[in-house]
Amino acid sequence: MMHVAFAGFEAVEAISLFIYVLSKKVIEKGQQHMSVRRTALNQILMIHSYWHLCEDETSHYPCVMPVSTLRPKDPALKLLPMHHHHINIRTYTLAHKQPLTNLPFSTSHLGKSTMVDKITPNDSRIKRLSADLNGQTYAYIESSPSSTPIATIFLIHGWPDLSFGWRYQIPFLTSLGYRVIAPDMMGYGGSSAPESSSFYTFKRAADDIAALAKHIGVSQIILGGHDWGGAIVYRVAIHYPELISALFSVCTPFFPPKKELVSMSVASNFKYQIQLKGPDVEREIVGEKKLRQFLNAMYGGIGPNGEFGFSVGHGVFFENLDKLRPSRMVSGEELDFYAKEYAKHGMHGPLNWYRTEELNFEDERGLVGKFEEGEGSFKFEIPTLFIASSRDDALPPKISLGMDKYFKKLTRAEVDTSHWALTEKPVEVNGHLKEWLEEVMGVSKKASL
Repeated sequence: MMHVAFAGFEAVEAISLFIYVLSKKVIEKGQQHMSVRRTALNQILMIHSYWHLCEDETSHYPCVMPVSTLRPKDPALKLLPMHHHHINIRTYTLAHKQPLTNLPFSTSHLGKSTMVDKITPNDSRIKRLSADLNGQTYAYIESSPSSTPIATIFLIHGWPDLSFGWRYQIPFLTSLGYRVIAPDMMGYGGSSAPESSSFYTFKRAADDIAALAKHIGVSQIILGGHDWGGAIVYRVAIHYPELISALFSVCTPFFPPKKELVSMSVASNFKYQIQLKGPDVEREIVGEKKLRQFLNAMYGGIGPNGEFGFSVGHGVFFENLDKLRPSRMVSGEELDFYAKEYAKHGMHGPLNWYRTEELNFEDERGLVGKFEEGEGSFKFEIPTLFIASSRDDALPPKISLGMDKYFKKLTRAEVDTSHWALTEKPVEVNGHLKEWLEEVMGVSKKASL
């Protein structure tokens, strides 16, 4: 049984288009038994007639399906709530829907398409390349525009993710005229996964990103990151200021170097890191099947009785992993790809990023003085964009308070998503990036959504 999914749509726009299509088709049938009620923040659709919004099982695109003329109170109808990772919409659906012909949800009649473009695991528009950087192999995605690029943008992913986590942003930024480079970071996918945690520090990541820029032949880049990638990009800009012309981070605020070593896991929103540093996840999540279950949990899969596979206050709930329904955030093909990429090295490399607190502290001892308040304290000179996620349990927007003093040109934005903003609200994220890039680069170009 399927329910409404609007991944990749702006909430209001999607609802408006949905209403438009429904009204048009219902009128054509000579039936007008639909009523719509709106609340201030949530949109609740109650479909009283022939047409039901669902998700195509193959393409995962929204579609409109004729179902029946049953009344809303009919026992065959069931009210299903939206998955919490998507827009809060509820709709009546048939509990036992018969296979009927789908009518694709198209917006071409409105003069534009709101379907968000994304790359696929084997997308012919991108190149999958690799480079030897400081003795380690890095796999990376390259996507180039048809004309001379405006600039080169590096996209740095976090945990548990891959370069593929930027799948909605890569084609969008390319359509704006930018060359895009997205590496699998150390320990992930096609990149090397050395045993020692010393290869996973901020400084090492900064050195490798600078080496990758040199490898592809550019002297300056725009640098963006999400999650751990967000933390990394600030450090690259500290260590290689001449390399970075502009900077953006999704979800992750800037934290200056620490004066004293205090573990992040003392904070309630980082308790999960205690588990990730230890042996449990690495011991339990072994093999492609378990990796797939684990990743499904991390991307929002929920069990039939509301079971979760992960929380920031605990970590992974191993006992729930095989109970969880498929996440709506990733398709089956995408989840298979993630599992296969993670199976190349297992969980040791990705988890090593959580085992670097002491190493990062030691690396940054000499930087602490630069960030002390007073005349001459450090400020990032480059234009910087920070996009917060309103419902990010690990990185709530409130923890970014105070970061403004470290920037001369900080732009703030916020999207109403959980931690996975890049895939939950790609239209909004991409829109903020486009507006900011136009201001920073002084170039305006219509993007292909």
